[in-house]
Amino acid sequence: MKKSLRTFLGLAALIALTVTSASAIGLSSAGIKFGLNLASLSASDGGMDLKSKMGFAAGGFVAFNLSTEFDIQAEILFSQKGATWDFNEQDVVASYHFNFTYIEIPILLKAYVPLQSAVVRPVLYAGPFLSFKAGAKTKYEIAAYGESQSGEEDMIGVKGTDFGGIIGAGVEIKAGKGKIGLEARYGISLSNMSTEGDTTKHRVFTFLLGYSFF
Repeated sequence: MKKSLRTFLGLAALIALTVTSASAIGLSSAGIKFGLNLASLSASDGGMDLKSKMGFAAGGFVAFNLSTEFDIQAEILFSQKGATWDFNEQDVVASYHFNFTYIEIPILLKAYVPLQSAVVRPVLYAGPFLSFKAGAKTKYEIAAYGESQSGEEDMIGVKGTDFGGIIGAGVEIKAGKGKIGLEARYGISLSNMSTEGDTTKHRVFTFLLGYSFF
């Protein structure tokens, strides 16, 4: 617990220092982005065969120029994560959807790959993120011995914050005064999202379409 708290505070201090420093350098771009998450959960107990689920991601970003090859990009995203679990044995069939909603704040180093083109620019991303839980629900459908039931319940034992790291790549395409961005990224939790015994972490592939206004 103490180690996780120290890591969390260290990342928070790094983010604050980065944004403060970057704001003094100058704004290089700002825009919006949206796309899809392919999310899953890893659990230390290994007792459930969890499957990936689709989710939505959308938000905005600002980038601050460090040099001709590097920017610092701060984002705020609405992000849906989670996993599914299906159970089928004898006369019992059940399906569970574990749905998590976060407000996520990535702070990313953005590196431009040199290319002899004024229209297309490949980009690499890496950096930490902080997430704040906006919701955590379990949706279920159970059919057993000729009867069925379904519903949705709030999850207990889920921490209010999560933090981790992101790596990714993409391409920016000049479009009028702005730029269209296409990217794929992978995010992994470095903290345990559960307040109970087992260690459970998010794993998310994200595919985004964005537009920078300048």
